[in-house]
Amino acid sequence: MFRFMVGMRGALDHGCSGGFGACVGAAALAGGLLLSGSVRADEPVVLRQTFSGHVGFFATGAPMAVDGPDADGTNADTLAQPANVMVGPPDVPAMAQVRRAFLYWGGSIVESACLNPIAVDDTVDFTPPGGAVTAVVADACFCSDAAAGSYDVQACRADVTPLVTGLAGTYVVDGFSALINNSSTSNASFSLVLVYDEPSLPPRRVALYDGLLTMSSAIDPEEILTLDGLDIDAPPSGDLTWYVLEGDVGGGAGESVEVTGLPGGGTLLLSDAYNPPDNPMNHTITTTMPPQTNLIGVDIDRFEIDAALAATDTALQVRYTAGMDKWWLVYDVVGVNVFEPVIHGPSSKSWVLHDDADGDGVPSPGDVVRYTIHMENTGNADGEVMLSDPIPPQAASWTLVDAGGGVDASVGNTATVLEVPLPVGGTADVVIDVVLDDVPDQTVVTNTAEYTAEPGGVHGFLLAPLLVVSNTGAGSSGGDSGDGTTGDGGSSGGGSSSSGGAVDETGAPASSEDGADGTGVGTTAGVPPPVGTTGEGGSDDGTTVGLGGGADAGGCGCRGADAGAWGPWLVVLGARRRRRNV
Repeated sequence: MFRFMVGMRGALDHGCSGGFGACVGAAALAGGLLLSGSVRADEPVVLRQTFSGHVGFFATGAPMAVDGPDADGTNADTLAQPANVMVGPPDVPAMAQVRRAFLYWGGSIVESACLNPIAVDDTVDFTPPGGAVTAVVADACFCSDAAAGSYDVQACRADVTPLVTGLAGTYVVDGFSALINNSSTSNASFSLVLVYDEPSLPPRRVALYDGLLTMSSAIDPEEILTLDGLDIDAPPSGDLTWYVLEGDVGGGAGESVEVTGLPGGGTLLLSDAYNPPDNPMNHTITTTMPPQTNLIGVDIDRFEIDAALAATDTALQVRYTAGMDKWWLVYDVVGVNVFEPVIHGPSSKSWVLHDDADGDGVPSPGDVVRYTIHMENTGNADGEVMLSDPIPPQAASWTLVDAGGGVDASVGNTATVLEVPLPVGGTADVVIDVVLDDVPDQTVVTNTAEYTAEPGGVHGFLLAPLLVVSNTGAGSSGGDSGDGTTGDGGSSGGGSSSSGGAVDETGAPASSEDGADGTGVGTTAGVPPPVGTTGEGGSDDGTTVGLGGGADAGGCGCRGADAGAWGPWLVVLGARRRRRNV
């Protein structure tokens, strides 16, 4: 299967602004990512996702083409597939849980000045640890004419989170139809970006930039990526990983990568035992153990950047300089420890059948369902939360029972609470009663609250399990049909259900079958809770709502970045921010 761009999910991964209920720019992004009939020389490397919380990342990969029969040691002349990479401790913590997993693949393809759709291979076979071979279709593919007349270069991205159930193990990729013809620019490779949660980690901001840029002195000699809206913690700590196609064409004179903390940090010229300061794009993968050298066609390196940061910094700048070399920058992942509240994780939204007016033991017209929005701050900064909860249209009426210590600013059918105090280690519950309207039997009710926590502008969603209204006395609620057992999150004929967590960051949820596991069970008026099943385990993109559970998710987190726009060499992420002295 060959397509330039697949579906709208790629659009939903990007461009969500920080305002309540907004996902500004998603449609524009969808158009921006589509390859048009005109030549697309490059795709700017811009911010696609951010993740906040007790979060970390690990990125690695492998070549999919090698120096074969001629053994000249310089050019790729043979596809080497399937290709694989092993991930395990100490790459990722033993107890880490996957939040998001992205698969990238890229390389040289048949020249058409990016005008021939079938030249871009948007489908590969992917096998996660312990899983089955699955044909994965890209969410986004970028094509560059590569400033060349004999080949183009492509890069594709796919969200493979639903396929990755455990982080450790062997990842295998196969079936990439690259152009490998023993030239100095022939290349093919894949890369993984694994974002994970681990409660023992300090609060951290992880930012993922991607695109496809031809870096050379003649085409694009310098790129600057900036992540701002930070409040870098003390002692400052951070790291950076890049994925580059090819590298070392024409040597590395004048090539460099510099990291600068702003405004008070220093400038760090990145280098290590495997990467000279004037030739970092030198065919190495240093995220594996042991590091790999003398590869052809790929460069994936990770560096600690603590020395460039100061505890007073609010932004981080990465400067790529091509020098006399020629290579293609696909992604840049940055993680820094920050000073901010963390809402993602233990926070949740649940419902309980509070007043069973007809005594049938299930939610039905005229009953009162009580929604509780439970927030916990596991971060390192006192927070102040703004919360918005659109009331479901299936409600005949509603009442804000408890504002959680905040200020009621509700208007119309939206419950809005401002200035909810959430100190470090503290909790707050906002409680809303909803009277169910006279709706058809088996009507599904969804309810999602949206929050923004300061300082840092941490933004996300809390998704309640689905509620199914019965007007026959034998309906189901909280998930799929019940099995008469106890344990899982939904309920059939039962009285309550709770979500599995928060959709963290700025993703906008929409209906789908993915979601995190629900966990709550309960009773009403002494009725035992026959329990059903919850949704499939969570994709972490903030674009899905689980059947019976909330998505345990990271959100698109793009904080206003416009991934479809052409820009200068400076790409800036803007974020609303209010610093507080603690």
